[in-house]
Amino acid sequence: MKPRNNIELGPLRIEDPVKLTQLSLRAKQSWGYSGQFMSNCEELLGFDASPFEHPENLCIVARNPSRIAGFATLIKTSLRVTELDDFFVDPVFQGFGVGKQLFHAVADAARTQGMSLIEITSDPFAEGFYASMGCYRVGYSKASAVENRLLPVLNLLL
Repeated sequence: MKPRNNIELGPLRIEDPVKLTQLSLRAKQSWGYSGQFMSNCEELLGFDASPFEHPENLCIVARNPSRIAGFATLIKTSLRVTELDDFFVDPVFQGFGVGKQLFHAVADAARTQGMSLIEITSDPFAEGFYASMGCYRVGYSKASAVENRLLPVLNLLL
C-alpha cells in the first residue's frame, strides 16, 4: 500500500523492534509526561516481536523513505475480537494523516481476518483520535504502570 505523504504501510521487519521501542517512547513523551512517568512506562513500551510469529496477530509499520513514521499491532483475543495493543505515530509525523492511514489499515486487516470488534485501551490523550475514527468508550481500565490512573477502554465495531 502506498498512501499519501510518501508513507508506505507494510509488515514488521527483522530490524524493526528496537526502532519501534524508541518510536513508542518518543510518541508517549510527546504528550508531555514527566520523566518519572516515562521511567514507569519504559518496560511496557518496549516492543516484543514474538506475538507476531503467530499469523492471527498483526503488526503494520508506516514508513517513509528515511524512517519509521508509526506502527500498530493487533493481538487476537478471541474468535472474533482483536486488541489494538500498540498504536504510535512518531511526533514528527503527527498531524499529517499518518495515524488515520494506519488506523484504517488496521481496521481493514481486522475485517479481512473475520474480526467483528477491535478493543482498545487508550492513553487518555489519544481518546479523541480514536473517537474520531468511530470508536466509542465502554469503560475504564486500571493502568499497570502508574497507581490510581484509569485508562479509557474503547471499542470499534467492524
